[in-house]
Amino acid sequence: MDENTSSRLKTFKNRGKDSSEMRRRRNDVTIELRKANRDSQVLKRRNLTELETSPLKEHNAQQQVIQILPLPTVLENLHKGDDNLTFKSIQSVRKMLSKEKNPPINDVIKAGLIPYLVKYLERSDFPLLQFEAAWALTNIASGNSDQTKAVAEIPEVNVVTPALRAVGNVVTGRDDQTQAVIENNALYYFRNLLTHKRSTVVKEAAWAISNITAGTKPQIQCVIEAGLVPLVIDILRRGDFKAKKEAIWVITNYTSGANPEQLKYLLHCDVIPVMCEQMEIQDPKALLILLEGFNNIFHNSQNIEGGLDYALTSFEENEGTNMLEKLQEHKKLEVYEACKSLIEKYFPEDDGEEDVHLAPDSTTQGFQFAPPVSAPVFNFS
Repeated sequence: MDENTSSRLKTFKNRGKDSSEMRRRRNDVTIELRKANRDSQVLKRRNLTELETSPLKEHNAQQQVIQILPLPTVLENLHKGDDNLTFKSIQSVRKMLSKEKNPPINDVIKAGLIPYLVKYLERSDFPLLQFEAAWALTNIASGNSDQTKAVAEIPEVNVVTPALRAVGNVVTGRDDQTQAVIENNALYYFRNLLTHKRSTVVKEAAWAISNITAGTKPQIQCVIEAGLVPLVIDILRRGDFKAKKEAIWVITNYTSGANPEQLKYLLHCDVIPVMCEQMEIQDPKALLILLEGFNNIFHNSQNIEGGLDYALTSFEENEGTNMLEKLQEHKKLEVYEACKSLIEKYFPEDDGEEDVHLAPDSTTQGFQFAPPVSAPVFNFS
């Protein structure tokens, strides 16, 4: 082992220490850790396809009542070649397909509208029309297998991924633009998209959700209530590498902006063991985002009674500390520094002296893991 690697390994300070000793030392630094500045945690929204003009210019425009047109009227308007009529007609189709119960997907397919929607995906000169067409196609593609097949069989272009990309680009914008997407029931369709058989669709869906969890606490709550958190964690377990990277972003953004109840729900979903499994990945950028997620969890779990102790114990029991030791040999300096920072913050060296003034008051209350009332209850088998 070279001198540099040996020096790095010496900073891993918990070899041979039992769990009770490590738990005691965690409490010694709890008050100091609470001084950390929450503002340093940056919420990350990532636009994979930069648009000069956002498809949703103003949230106020989304509050206007959208007229639902009969499908024969829609087809008649599309044949007129008037962009204004075309936009209103495609918006009408998107609106009717956004109904949570019994959207008329088969009627839209039988009316022959899919080829029109595909054609309007190419209208980069008219991003609002492009967006409405993409959203409508996404709604069709997230239906049953026959409805998905109707979209996939269009020869011109594989539309599911660009449609998802167009919707995803909207939620990279302002919070009010993201909210407009949520209020139109878009999250309902992501349950199918996050479990799609095609890995590229899963990746794009996870990317879009990562930009929503980079939003406000109410928007994170919408992701919870749509039942998407367990699906994202399952992508971390079983997805391909590209989908897993996007799922890591979902979790890290979530942990950066979540309130205590939302973080408690995430811990209830057993996210830490699955995150620990991802510490084996080789991609340095993904590793850094993952390590940031751990830091967010540890830092913010201090706002939950017993939360920090639970989080760190779960991390240790799932080989997290061993992986931190291993990752200190990583060729990327940034990875080494991130591991070193986690060790120094949460697994500090025991100098043999204990400052009683820093130790927080002990409590007899344990950390309860019933999910929040506002969150759905899932059966984790």
